[in-house]
Amino acid sequence: MYTGTNRPPAWGSGGHSTGTTDCAWCPITFHARAVDGVTGLPERSSWERRAGHALTHTGTEPSVLLLLDLDRFRAVNDAHGRAAGDVVLAALAGRLREAVGATGIVGRCTAGTCDEFLVLLPATSLEAGLATARTIRARLGTTEVTVRSASGHPVVVEGVTASIGVGVCLDGDLHEPLRQADVALLRAKHAGRDRIALPSWV
Repeated sequence: MYTGTNRPPAWGSGGHSTGTTDCAWCPITFHARAVDGVTGLPERSSWERRAGHALTHTGTEPSVLLLLDLDRFRAVNDAHGRAAGDVVLAALAGRLREAVGATGIVGRCTAGTCDEFLVLLPATSLEAGLATARTIRARLGTTEVTVRSASGHPVVVEGVTASIGVGVCLDGDLHEPLRQADVALLRAKHAGRDRIALPSWV
């Protein structure tokens, strides 16, 4: 997915941080306040800065943006409590980081929703981005997480699915691919969830 000098140094597991993290694409330091406390992922504003810097290094190569929504995740919180839901979210975030590799930039949409994640795959073709999206769906769907329910009993949460909208970055700007991915995500959800939807122009 990377060619020539576009390939950045690995910065580890999609950018997970428990403290201060240096973005591999730029010399800017991101502090813990920009990290979601549940998943360890960058929050939306921090993710946008990292993704924006990454796009300045991709040259003329396209990049792929994925917007994920965990399907009906509120049912997990309703059945087992929010603390159990947070444990599941953290586990799923880990599988997401594994699926995208060390150079994928993963973030959590914490404003207004607890179930959505952002992924930028810099210098990546649409075909390769779709392959990664399929890997994400497969890994999330097979993840089993043991939690303690609100009643105190151990419970296994499994089979969490995700709807994924795809956007393509062509000019270094995040606005249009975010719009594409958002519209595509709505189509994926309206079509029955647990699926991947492409931009309308593809």
